[in-house]
Amino acid sequence: MFWRIHYETGKLPLNICKRHCLDSFILNLDKVSYPFDLSPSQLCKLMDWSLNYSFLNYKNKHYFQHKGIQMGNNASVPLANITVHEELKPLLAGKPEIIFHARLQDDIFLIVDTDNIPDFKDWIENVFTHTFLDFTFDFNSKIINFLDVSISLDSDNIINTTLFKKPMCKQQYLPFNSNHPSHIFKSLPYSQGLRVIRICSLEDDRNIKLNELFLEVAKCGYPESILNQCNVKLRAIDRKTALTPKTNLLMSNLKIHNSFILSIFNIDPDSITCNMSSNNLKVIYLTLPFYKCIPNMGRIIIETILEKANDCVNLPLKNYVMSMNFKIAFFISNSLRQIIR
Repeated sequence: MFWRIHYETGKLPLNICKRHCLDSFILNLDKVSYPFDLSPSQLCKLMDWSLNYSFLNYKNKHYFQHKGIQMGNNASVPLANITVHEELKPLLAGKPEIIFHARLQDDIFLIVDTDNIPDFKDWIENVFTHTFLDFTFDFNSKIINFLDVSISLDSDNIINTTLFKKPMCKQQYLPFNSNHPSHIFKSLPYSQGLRVIRICSLEDDRNIKLNELFLEVAKCGYPESILNQCNVKLRAIDRKTALTPKTNLLMSNLKIHNSFILSIFNIDPDSITCNMSSNNLKVIYLTLPFYKCIPNMGRIIIETILEKANDCVNLPLKNYVMSMNFKIAFFISNSLRQIIR
């Protein structure tokens, strides 16, 4: 039987969150290399500074948050994830009826052998009883929806997956005439097509969903040339290749937590180095307003900076600038629509 469980994290005790984060840091300290030294005591101090002093202003009055972790704090999401991961361990341990379980953010997916469970509701309420986590659940013997995936069991007892869309989904994509860089319009149908390939396990279903995708994207004004080029690329992709983990961050995470997944794709865990490369510190992001009427603006900006740096007579400054990895990030430019609104 398939189970989908959702939990609320609004009551996370701050002291427990910090303790779990510290324990996790110490446990994995030798598995990850950092570009700078950070001791457990320094981490504790950083967490205290970041989490203990949460103030907000409302109607010219200042309030202090006494409970929970702040909404919007950069540390809140990873802190909550680490805490829930540790708090769920004793709930799921020693339950042979739970054949498989996985979690993404605040949703849990379970496959449960129900042969020896007389009352499903009582079982789930007894298993998922916690002091500060509140759970809601849904279950079905044949099909269940988890995030954007619909998971089903066919007549041969084989698990299949396909796309799941909520009833209110309108499938409205970025209009082709909007003010965005050209690569966005090329990558949107391709990335959505990759999503279809990865999620849909049956070939016939993949083809149907890809055709539906191109029809919806075409309604947004995308030219046939872009869609045909994208279609050819997508049809040539093998699903296992699309599912193969490629980024170092993902492979490092799998090496630490789910190394068996790497073996499925014939990836040697020993070949993966779990590190936070110091090269990331040399990436410089330049944020600029985007104007569709100026082609290749990002490339022009970067080439101009490097050209001026190359002429610089200050050698240390020149070498420093030339070693930078410049990236351009765009934000929406001002328009009449914003002013009239």
